[in-house]
Amino acid sequence: QLTQQLATAHEAVRNAEAERVHLKIEIEVKEHKLREVTEEADLARQKLETLTDNLAMRDTQIARLQKDLAASATADADELGRVRAERDEQEALRGQLTRALEDVRTAEADRHRLTAKVDAKERKLHEVTENAETVRGLEVRGILFRAAACMLESQLGKLKLRPSGKISGKPRNAQTRKKAAYLEAQRDHDRAELDGREKQLETMRLEIAEREHAMQKVDETLEDLEAASHVSATEVTKLREQVRNRERNIAEREMRITELEKAVLDAASHVSATEVTKLREQVRERERKIVEREMRIAELEKPVLEAASHASTTEVTELRQQVRERERKIAESEMRIADLEKAVQPSYELDHLRIEMEESTRHVADLEKTVQLRDAEIVDCKLRIVEVEAQLKENAIQTADRVRAEMDSAREFEREKARLMELVRARDADVVERDRRLAEMAERVGDGTPVLCGIQPTSDLSRLRAQMEENANHSKSEESTIHALLASKDALLASKDALLADRERALTRALEAERHFDQQRSRVKAATNRLNEQSRTLSADRAALESERKAFDAAVEASAANLGALVRDNTRRIREIGGGGAGASAPAEELGRLTEELVSLESVSVVASDLRLRTTQSEFEETYTTLQDKMGEIARLKENEKSLATALAEKNVVGDESGRLGEAERKYERVCLAYRQLRDSRAASSGVDNGNFGSSKTRKHGESLSALDGDRAKADHKLIRLQADLKEKLAKIQSLTDQLSTVRESLASERRLADERQATYASHIADRDALLACVHREVCELARNGAVDEVRKLVGIWRPHAGGGGRGC
Repeated sequence: QLTQQLATAHEAVRNAEAERVHLKIEIEVKEHKLREVTEEADLARQKLETLTDNLAMRDTQIARLQKDLAASATADADELGRVRAERDEQEALRGQLTRALEDVRTAEADRHRLTAKVDAKERKLHEVTENAETVRGLEVRGILFRAAACMLESQLGKLKLRPSGKISGKPRNAQTRKKAAYLEAQRDHDRAELDGREKQLETMRLEIAEREHAMQKVDETLEDLEAASHVSATEVTKLREQVRNRERNIAEREMRITELEKAVLDAASHVSATEVTKLREQVRERERKIVEREMRIAELEKPVLEAASHASTTEVTELRQQVRERERKIAESEMRIADLEKAVQPSYELDHLRIEMEESTRHVADLEKTVQLRDAEIVDCKLRIVEVEAQLKENAIQTADRVRAEMDSAREFEREKARLMELVRARDADVVERDRRLAEMAERVGDGTPVLCGIQPTSDLSRLRAQMEENANHSKSEESTIHALLASKDALLASKDALLADRERALTRALEAERHFDQQRSRVKAATNRLNEQSRTLSADRAALESERKAFDAAVEASAANLGALVRDNTRRIREIGGGGAGASAPAEELGRLTEELVSLESVSVVASDLRLRTTQSEFEETYTTLQDKMGEIARLKENEKSLATALAEKNVVGDESGRLGEAERKYERVCLAYRQLRDSRAASSGVDNGNFGSSKTRKHGESLSALDGDRAKADHKLIRLQADLKEKLAKIQSLTDQLSTVRESLASERRLADERQATYASHIADRDALLACVHREVCELARNGAVDEVRKLVGIWRPHAGGGGRGC
C-alpha cells in the first residue's frame, strides 16, 4: 500500500513538473511574441528616423534656397538644379534601399512560416512518442497478464497433481475442486483479457508504423528547411553585394559633386566662400547619413542571416537528440521489463495481483483523461497565440499603410514647394524686367529723347502711367497667388502634424503592449515559483513516506520471519507425529492441538487477506481522490492568485494523510503476522521468493525521480537564460524609446524655426512690394510735374541694383 501511495505521489510530482514545463513553454511563446513586437518597434523607429532625416534635409534645403533667393536669382537657379539632381539620386537610392528592406522582410516571413511548420512536425513527433509510450505500457500489462496466467496454470497443475488426503478425519476434496474451478474460471478470464490486450497492442503497433512514416516525412521537411536556410543565406549575400555597389556609387557621386562645386565657384564668383563651405558641409552631412543608413541596413541583415543559417539546423539537431533520448529510454524500459519477467515467479497472490491490475487500469484511464484535458488547454493556448499573431500582422499592415501615406504626403509637399519656388523666380524675373523698363523710360523722359523722335512727352507719360498701373495690378494678382500657395503649405504642414500624432499614438500602443507582456511574464514567474514550492513540499513528503515504508517493511519482515519459523516448527512436529503410522504411540491430543492450530492459522490468513484487500482498496480510493483534488488545485494555479494559501492547505492535507497512513499501519500490524506466516509457509513448500518485484519497482521509481530532477534543473537553467535575454531586450527598447523622444523634440524645434523663417520671408516680400509701389508713385508724380533732375537722381539710385532682384530697395 505504501508503495502504491508513493507511486501515486511520484505521479503527482511528475504532473506538477509537466505543468511547470508547460508554463515555461508559455513563457517562451510570450517571449517570442515580445521579440516580434520589439522587431516591429525597431522597424517603426527606423522608419521614423528616416522620415526625420528627410524632414531635416528638406528644411535645410528650404533654408538654403531662401537664402540664395535673397542673395541672387541666378545662384538660386543653379543651386536648385543641383539640389534637384541630388534629390533624384537620393530618391533612387531610397527606392533601392526600400526594395532591399522588403526583400529582408520577405525572407523573415518565410523563416517564420518554416518555423511554424517545424513546430507542427514537432507536435506530431510528440504525439508519436506518447503513443509509443502507451504501447510500451500495454506491453508491460501484457507481460503481467502472461505471468498471471502462468501462475494460474502452475497453481492449477499443482492442485490437480496434489493427492487428496485426510488430516484428522476431515475431507478436503470438495474444497480443492472449488478452488480448481475458481482458478480455471480466473484463468479463462485472464486469457480473454490478454487476447483483448494483444489486439489493442497490435492496433497500437499499426498506429506506430503510420507515425514512423509521418516521422520520415518530418525528416524530409527538415532537410527542405536546411536547404531553405542556405537559400536565405545566398539572398542575404546578394543584398550585401548590392549595398557595396551602392556605397561605390555614392563615392563616385561625391566626386562628381566636388567637381560641380568647383565649377560653381569658377562660374559664380559673387558667391562668398562661407556659403560654399556651408554647401560642402551639407553635402558631406547628407552623404554621412546615407552611409549610416547603409550600416543600419547591414546590422538588420546580420540577425536575419544568423537566424536563417542557424535556426533550422539547431531545431533539427534538437529534434534528433530528443528522438535519440526517447529511444534510449524505451530501450532501458525494455531491459527493465525483461528483468521483471525474469524476477516474476508463480505466486498464490492472484487476487491481490488482479486488484492491482484493475487499479492500474483505472489509474491509466484517469491519466489519459487528464492528458486529454491538458491537450485541450494546449490547443486553446495555441488558438489564442494565432489570434494574437493575426492582430500583430494586422497592426503591421496598418503601420505600413500609414507610412506610405506619410511618404506620399511628403512627396506632394515637395512638388508644391517646387511649384512655389518656380512662381517666386518667375515673379522676381518679372520685377527685374519691369525695373529695367522703368529705368529706361525714366532716362528717356529725362533726356528728352522721345521729342527728337517726334513723339510727344505727354503721350510717353500716359503710356508710362498705364504701364505702371498694369504692373501694379499684376503685382496684386501675384500676391494673391502667393498667399494661396502659403495657405496650401500651411494645410500640408497641418496634415504632417496629424501624421506625426498618429505615429506617436501607435508608439504609445506598442509601449502598452510591452507593459502587458511584462505583466504576463511576472504572472507566469509567480506561478512557476508556486509550482517549485509545491514540488519541494511533495519531495519532502515523498522522503518521509519512503522512510516510513522502509521502517514498516523491516517490521513486517521481522514478524514474517518469526511466523515462518513457528509454522515450520509446527509442520515438522505434525510430520513427526504422523510418520509413525497407525500404530504410533504419539499423544493424540497434541496432534489434534497442532492440527487445530494449523487450521486456525489458515483461517486467520484468509481473514487477513480479505481484510488487507478491503483496507488497501478503501485507502487507495481515498488517496487517489485526494491526489485528484491536488491535481485540480495545480490546474487552477493559472487563474487563482491565492496560490500560497492553497499550497499550505495541500500541505495540511498531506499531514492528514500521514496520520491516516499511521493508523493504517497499526491496522496492518494486527493482520500482517498471520499473512506473512502463511506466505512463508507456502514459499517454503514451493521454494519461491517474491521480494525482487518490490525492489525492482523501488529502483524504477528512484531512477524516474532522478531523471525528473535532472530535467527540472535543465529547465530552470534555460528559464534563467531566457529571463536574462528578456532583460537585455527591454533595456534596448527603453534606450530606443529615449532616442525617439529626443528626435521628436528636435523635430518640433526645427518645425518652429521653419515657421519663423517662412513668416520672415513673407514679411520681406510684403515690404518689398510696398516699397516698389511707393517708388512707382514717386516716379509718376515727378514725371507728371516735369521734375527732370529729380527723376535722374532717382534713376541714379535705382540703376546699380536693377539686376539684383530689387535688393537695393
